[in-house]
Amino acid sequence: MANIAVQRIKREFKEVLKSEETSKNQIKVDLVDENFTELRGEIAGPPDTPYEGGRYQLEIKIPETYPFNPPKVRFITKIWHPNISSVTGAICLDILKDQWAAAMTLRTVLLSLQALLAAAEPDDPQDAVVANQYKQNPEMFKQTARLWAHVYAGALFYSFKTSKNQIKVDLVDENFTELRGEIAGPPDTPYEGGRYQLEIKIPEIYPFNPPKIQFITKIWHPNISSITGAICLDILKDQWAAAMTLRMVLLSLQALLAAAEPDDPQDAVVANQCKQNPEMFKQTARLWAHVYAGAPVSSPEYTKKIENLCAMGFDRNAVIVALSSKSWDVETATELLLSN
Repeated sequence: MANIAVQRIKREFKEVLKSEETSKNQIKVDLVDENFTELRGEIAGPPDTPYEGGRYQLEIKIPETYPFNPPKVRFITKIWHPNISSVTGAICLDILKDQWAAAMTLRTVLLSLQALLAAAEPDDPQDAVVANQYKQNPEMFKQTARLWAHVYAGALFYSFKTSKNQIKVDLVDENFTELRGEIAGPPDTPYEGGRYQLEIKIPEIYPFNPPKIQFITKIWHPNISSITGAICLDILKDQWAAAMTLRMVLLSLQALLAAAEPDDPQDAVVANQCKQNPEMFKQTARLWAHVYAGAPVSSPEYTKKIENLCAMGFDRNAVIVALSSKSWDVETATELLLSN
């Protein structure tokens, strides 16, 4: 490397090390090549963005003609951003191209990249797929960018949990084909105090087809199978639209717990009980919320019947299902258990 480039990059390297941003752990630079031809940069995801909490590694190559030509910079850490390739990490930023000036420094570059994370320019994209999602479905873009920040950049969690609605989602498969959702039982319902786990599978043709979702946590609800966790909800079927998001789905499922539709059931036994004996339905749903979803203790009477049949050697889950489906009549529930 030409002597002028070496002297310049050494000075800028020290400038970054002594900078206020480095002391605050916002930017960082390390030497890779003792000839100062390659550096390793790092920037923190800006606050109040999907990248917050993430740490983004950068490959920085210094040309012999530096500082008259810009450094060659790309993201090593994968990131979901309109101006950065989700595949190669290539960056679309004017100061790394025709707007470069010899007076600019490494610190200028790192701070400009951090600013780019906070203010994307989707009309001048590096990644057309990301830019299209950014413009057409901003909420989905934010969720996806946050997920990538969690998986690849070490953000503490991927979640769109809110204290009000108490919903969240976590990654299961790093290929983004499976997620684990969770919703809180709504207040003033039999499900209050419970936490309900959901299996979420993302099809290849998402968002044009809905995600496939089922309850992992057992639940007593007319529109959810008490056996398989399958769900009867229109937006997961023919009423799905590509503009819908995972957040909308989870909120809709939470709303379903608060407003069952027994005339369009997934579980006919539960739906019949809901219509014929609403009070028994509430007590049964409350007991299931306690046993399976961690809600506070419910009916002592129902709990005693469960314990009595379990003492006879029957499986606990089978006992709960039998009593629930037989209106808590011990005799007919016992007959059902024996027949199975």
